[in-house]
Amino acid sequence: MKIQLNERETEVPEGTTLMQLRDREKPLADVLICNGAVAAGDLPLAEGDRVNLIARGEIPPAEELEVLMAARHTPGVHGKIKGATVGIAGLGGLGSSVAVALARIGVGRLILVDFDVVEPSNLNRQQYFIDQIGLPKTEALEANLWRINPYVEYQTHCVRVVPENISELFGEVDVLVEAFDRADQKAMLLQSFGDAPIVVASGMAGYGSGESIGVRRMGKRIYVVGDLETGATPGYGLMAPRVGIAAHMQANVVLRLLLGEEHDLSSRLTAVSLDDRSCETESLFDGLPKEFPEELSTLLAESKNAKVERIVSDGHASPEGFWYDQEQDEWVLLVAGSAVLEFEDGQVRLAPGDHLLIPAHRRHRVESTSQTEKTVWLAVYL
Repeated sequence: MKIQLNERETEVPEGTTLMQLRDREKPLADVLICNGAVAAGDLPLAEGDRVNLIARGEIPPAEELEVLMAARHTPGVHGKIKGATVGIAGLGGLGSSVAVALARIGVGRLILVDFDVVEPSNLNRQQYFIDQIGLPKTEALEANLWRINPYVEYQTHCVRVVPENISELFGEVDVLVEAFDRADQKAMLLQSFGDAPIVVASGMAGYGSGESIGVRRMGKRIYVVGDLETGATPGYGLMAPRVGIAAHMQANVVLRLLLGEEHDLSSRLTAVSLDDRSCETESLFDGLPKEFPEELSTLLAESKNAKVERIVSDGHASPEGFWYDQEQDEWVLLVAGSAVLEFEDGQVRLAPGDHLLIPAHRRHRVESTSQTEKTVWLAVYL
């Protein structure tokens, strides 16, 4: 039968056990990994098993090191992500930590962009060292990442990200990570970036509960990590624990997108199955964020044939030239605020209490929403 031994296809006799393989191939190996998990004892091998044999303290040859570094991955992951390209805009507490996580799992190419230099206040949460103070962040981070995983391709740009260079910098990425500090920079990137998924962050300051940091999907390609509330303000600083939680959640969203798991990345802060007969009361106005870069959709309930979402807008509108063309009928109720929906044959103005049914594939867009208050929608997809 055929197995993978240190990522090389190897033929072994039927009935071979892990210990027999160790004794035959590498008797001094004392870390035995089978299908991503360390084996506590002997076990029979089966067709297609992935086995890694490691001797503690031994520096393996270069041709083996890369596969051994990925030995604890879930089987099949390394091969899928090795050909991927991820861009990271901003290399501070979020971006540098995301880069470290993605380098450790072996994403094939990382495009790292930041114009700033390392300064002392960065060291409480960013992945730099004291002797790197004064260096460009791109230079310092690339040096650190090379020490972690030399098999990743690192492409660095010590420039400020502006609308005019976004396509040149990130036009080839499979996923883009937004890791800026300022809201206007976040909005600029979201408005100017192309069609690939983008993972942004908003709300991770202070030392509040890590459980309040979640993932919310906005539209088809934007994923927001954070609590959407606790920005850096007087009394709420940025510190490694909470920033690290958000950064590693961003990295995990990137990984899942690269593996094709985007179908269930939507936030479900209050989502329940329509088959759940419990009668707990909640308000559509619970948990409204103070600020958010894009329209916020929260799944409230779903079944096989229907889905209910709360949508919150804060002056948001559809990008110029963008039209929704949905597979499902959508019934929408405007709960608060105001909005103008545009169809190919005209516009509809909505005030609180107004509702309408939008048939599947009737092209439409959000022309405008209130600039003075949050607009809250209830959408039911049928």
